[in-house]
Amino acid sequence: MVRSSRFIGNWKDHANNVDEEYVNNVKVGSWSTGAPNLTITSGLTVSAGSLTPPNVANLNTAPGIPVIYRIDVTAVGASEVAENFDITVADKIRVIDVMAIKTAGTTGGGAENISVLSTGAAITDVMSWTGADKLVVRPITIDDAQSTISAGGILRVTVDTSITDETGDTGLVVITALKTA
Repeated sequence: MVRSSRFIGNWKDHANNVDEEYVNNVKVGSWSTGAPNLTITSGLTVSAGSLTPPNVANLNTAPGIPVIYRIDVTAVGASEVAENFDITVADKIRVIDVMAIKTAGTTGGGAENISVLSTGAAITDVMSWTGADKLVVRPITIDDAQSTISAGGILRVTVDTSITDETGDTGLVVITALKTA
């Protein structure tokens, strides 16, 4: 029996008396060589447990996948006025969105500030993080001149408690970026 060049469906293996499922001539649940690889035409490749999202170029014709960075903000020490939480990025990225979610804290009497930086250069404006648990804040601005971070660069979240002592506050900062060339 001859199959077409793109067979999708079930196939009866009469020699072994088993039904087999095929997608594009590949038997489901088996791999012909080495580690399993799945390539999607837009450039996304999943290979042996790793994920490599495509770069997003200017005026690109294939969409890219945003990358998400999660930074857990722990309580700032009582003797500290500010604390940095750093991630070394593996790929060149461009920050496109930031959200800070307070997971514990007090309403406080003044301002506690949080901001996102590329090492020392501010990517976002300073966000006021004064408020109780569950408060969500976003920046008003993202500086396009600072939002690109080279591979190996530092993505930093800084919490500044110098105005009031809200050292028990904790939270989660979610940073969305695009991998760029």
